Amino acid sequence: MTNPGWEAFLEEHFAAYLLPFSMRKELPVDVAQRFLERLTGRPHQLDLLRWASLLATRQHELRSFALDWLPALVRVLPSRTVVERRVWEGGFQGRLDVKGTLACRLGGRPTAFVTRTRQRQFDLPETILVKAVARRLLQGLTDLREADVLKSYGWGEHVAECEGELRRVLEATVLRKVPDPQPSTPLSTHHRQAAQGARHPCYRLAATWDAWLIDGLDTADPSRIAALVAEGALTPLEAEQRFELAVAVKLVKSLDEYLASWQPQSWRLERSIVAPSGMRPAIAHFERDDGASINVYYDQSVLEPGPRTASATAYLGSRGRSRPDLTITFESAHGDLWATVVEVKSMMSLHELVPGLNEAFVYASEHAAVLKRWPQAILVAPPRMRSPPSPDHAVIASGWADWVPREILASLVPGL
Repeated sequence: MTNPGWEAFLEEHFAAYLLPFSMRKELPVDVAQRFLERLTGRPHQLDLLRWASLLATRQHELRSFALDWLPALVRVLPSRTVVERRVWEGGFQGRLDVKGTLACRLGGRPTAFVTRTRQRQFDLPETILVKAVARRLLQGLTDLREADVLKSYGWGEHVAECEGELRRVLEATVLRKVPDPQPSTPLSTHHRQAAQGARHPCYRLAATWDAWLIDGLDTADPSRIAALVAEGALTPLEAEQRFELAVAVKLVKSLDEYLASWQPQSWRLERSIVAPSGMRPAIAHFERDDGASINVYYDQSVLEPGPRTASATAYLGSRGRSRPDLTITFESAHGDLWATVVEVKSMMSLHELVPGLNEAFVYASEHAAVLKRWPQAILVAPPRMRSPPSPDHAVIASGWADWVPREILASLVPGL
């Protein structure tokens, strides 16, 4: 179950807050690709983002094209008739062209035969566009399915069957006889005008899809890409990961506001997730002129391993390290270092959150040497907790509506 409050917050703040200010309105292709690939750890995320954003908002039109109008068109697919003339020697197959054969004989070729064969050609420009659109939609649906996007979201269930029908029509009907556009002769204004002017509704719908595909997938316009990231960057992500990001974004936003009120104009914020030079794993880096800093890490092992890791390595041969969902490190101008960790769970039931609280306790024990201030560890989940954070508890829990408690920031930040 999703929480409309955190979902709405994330949709509003995600792209605009994590992207550098100059890229909120114009985002180059290479930066958008790096942004999503660093965030998810998988390549081709920009392509998936574009496909998901395009199809999720046009489910009805996709189903109408793939399941209704395209199968209806192939049953009555228009064609043109061409006559192929062929000269044979010593025999022939097909329909004899008597006049042509006599002309060969009179010309001194007594063993020549001429035939003429009528053939149906399906190379009308509007039909070539229909096939190209169908093939491209099939490829997009295939990529989304293989990336486990379709099965993870409600809209995916409504369009999943379109993949099978598009494949059937392309491979098992007369549409397979329609030529594909070649690099030397891509779709042109001629194809698009022919489709828009054709009588069958499938042609006009294909022309509309062609325009949507160009606008959503082919443009290199930085302003359009920025809008696309802002509108749909979260669509390919699991709900659990989206909630983690909501918690992270709200933490960075709260830290920024707290520092601005505590020491106005003293701190600068670098959103390093898309910094061109940035191999730094922090999603946010706050720095003061004297060198004091705060870093927010997402899904990273940044703290020194503790006793649990030492035992797991010694007795079990395990080389894994604990990796909290969020780690916030604080370093003063004098080199003093402390941190706190955040475990994020998306469950709505308080009873289901007990294992998550246990994980937070494990982190607190593992990294006790650097978790010097209250709170050592925090569990964040969508529902409201039954009591507010208490300094008596080294490990606390917070609901989304109360995140980030100001008393936490007041405990962790001073001393920098």
